[in-house]
Amino acid sequence: MASTWIEKRSGRFRVRFRVGGRESVPQYGGSFASKREARIREAWIRGELAAMRMPDLKALRRDPTSPTLREKARQWQASRKDIRATTALQHRTSLNHVNRILGDRRIDTITWEDVQHMVDVLDGEKRARESIRKCKTALSVVLAYGGLSPNPARDERIKLPLEEPDEISPPHADHVEAVAWLLSPRYILGVLILDATGARVGELQAARVGDLDEARKAWLVRAKVAKQEERVGCVFQTTSSFRSSQPSPSGG
Repeated sequence: MASTWIEKRSGRFRVRFRVGGRESVPQYGGSFASKREARIREAWIRGELAAMRMPDLKALRRDPTSPTLREKARQWQASRKDIRATTALQHRTSLNHVNRILGDRRIDTITWEDVQHMVDVLDGEKRARESIRKCKTALSVVLAYGGLSPNPARDERIKLPLEEPDEISPPHADHVEAVAWLLSPRYILGVLILDATGARVGELQAARVGDLDEARKAWLVRAKVAKQEERVGCVFQTTSSFRSSQPSPSGG
């Protein structure tokens, strides 16, 4: 009677099968890095045997000219001439994590299960959910650049880890002023503006005199420094003033 099984050798999972009883010679069904992949191969072999067919492993061989994910990611990064240096840095950081797990795989062999495995590995390393999401997005655009359709990284079955958002407690106005007095005078105005407006450091750093509207006590955010499109052209109100007297108990 035909049979299949998986055995572990030198850290890898090997699939073996017999087309007959114990008297038949065991056949080699493939070697895999994960037991999940070995089980997929074992199930295929079992199906072939059940259909009275001799499993033809040569039919499973992929085109050896298909690029690896690492190679395709490098090509995609080189093609992105239309992004800022900060965005390129974020892509490089995300793809470093992706390539560490899937970089040696040929892009036409990657499945949604492989993407979920990447997500699980990153989650096991205690990566933040947002960091994992960026890795998944970077993988998705690289596979799309490689012409994969459907794109396994966009499969709805892939689940990111649940992460409860932290409640941010803004500092009290008294605390901000207490810290400001300890800073060099050149930094005091910047600290108070950040506290009063909620602007990002980069937006404040890029502000110029021409962006200031004294009448409205506000300044304009330029597109080149706005991280999100909805912030382009928005005006931050700067109505707070720094008090030299003792701070009051009101919040800031």
